[in-house]
Amino acid sequence: MWEDYRERWNEGGRLFTNRFAKLSEMNYKRFYRCMCLCAFAYGVLLLFTFCGYNYELGASDVLLMPVLVLLIFYAGKFSQMELHPQVRRFLPLAGYAVFFLAVSVFDWLSAQKGGKVQFFPMLLILFAALYVDRAVVIFVYLVICAAMNVAVCACFAPQFAGHALSADIAAVVMAIGLYWAVIGIYTDDLIHNRALEEKSSRDLLTGLFNKVSTETRIREYLAKGREGTYCALVVMDFDNFKSVNDTYGHQIGDEALKRFGEILRSNFRNLDILGRMGGDEFMLLLKEPVTEEYIVRACNQVEMDLATSHFGNAKGFTCSIGVVMDRLGFSFDNLYRLADDALYEAKARGKACYVLWQSKRIIPPDRLAIYIATANRKKADRIRSICGNGYIYYSSNEISKALNEISLYGESLETVFLDYEMGGMTKEQIEAYMASRPLFQTLPVHDIDVEIDDLHLEGAKG
Repeated sequence: MWEDYRERWNEGGRLFTNRFAKLSEMNYKRFYRCMCLCAFAYGVLLLFTFCGYNYELGASDVLLMPVLVLLIFYAGKFSQMELHPQVRRFLPLAGYAVFFLAVSVFDWLSAQKGGKVQFFPMLLILFAALYVDRAVVIFVYLVICAAMNVAVCACFAPQFAGHALSADIAAVVMAIGLYWAVIGIYTDDLIHNRALEEKSSRDLLTGLFNKVSTETRIREYLAKGREGTYCALVVMDFDNFKSVNDTYGHQIGDEALKRFGEILRSNFRNLDILGRMGGDEFMLLLKEPVTEEYIVRACNQVEMDLATSHFGNAKGFTCSIGVVMDRLGFSFDNLYRLADDALYEAKARGKACYVLWQSKRIIPPDRLAIYIATANRKKADRIRSICGNGYIYYSSNEISKALNEISLYGESLETVFLDYEMGGMTKEQIEAYMASRPLFQTLPVHDIDVEIDDLHLEGAKG
């Protein structure tokens, strides 16, 4: 039983840490409402006095109402300010302390006049139900307030000091018991709500994050401003998954997807965001610190683990992977577009492989731009001599880097000259990639080996 209590207590501490800002705001609102309620109740008490009930007004009555009004103003004033959660955490404690001091003075001044009702112990117990914080904070605060009440009693009604001490000890014990019950209920609710949130954020088949949760978490991470540190967005697609369902049935297809989720969890870190975007598409965000070696090793291992998986007669599964590494603080939409383009390059290469791209800072050109993709310097110089100095020229001698940069430059390019013999991909693979990407539906692409003297390019100079 005690182990269960201890675990719930520790879990409550962890949940308080995780929800510190929200709990601080909740405590502040409760303090404001408590002061308003106390002012209303005290106003009703004064109204009964004026209506003829046997209650004599004294100095304490003059004291308490202004204090309540000032505390309400205090709470309302600070509620409009943007404050650090730690500051907002202790503002209600300071307000409660002033209120308890005023009530303590009220009680003992009333006791001198023969009053028999002590409000302070009841408020001490009520505080434990209103204010949510760590147990040590509550306990220390209760002891300090009880000691303050005894000190006030010693000043205003020393004959009741023994009574005040015993009443406050009993109140502190009951307050701690009430706190234990309240925090237990609150912790159970938090654990239950967290379990529901976790369940709603997960894909039921693979156990990875679902589409909405994956995109939300990635956007939140990327919005933090990570310029100068590497992260990587990965898009994976199960190859020929429709044929797997058609050939072996949807049950085998589901088993394959479930196994794929297990492979991803075993090859990537717990801190990375792993999600299923729907169907056979998966998305991962590899958080910093991340290196190219880690990405290459993980992608190769994913391909290997998937290829050796089998379900009955179904085996030989593969996937295509597109990766974009970024240290420039690109947005989710830009990284997703680049990773998706890299994925389609992997598919064009024959599937069952990965393609790794890099982000690059793009400065929009002040003139029309031409991209030249060739490993032959003479061919590149020939293009420049024909098109003239009216253009800005970008170039690369590697096909994958060229496709990466063309995707980055996008609509700022006027045309592309491509050497299909530069190596790395066949002409058919390059054409298959370009046919799958919307950019190349409007961007002219010319074979660099075709006669180009008669090409008429807007802005070209002889």
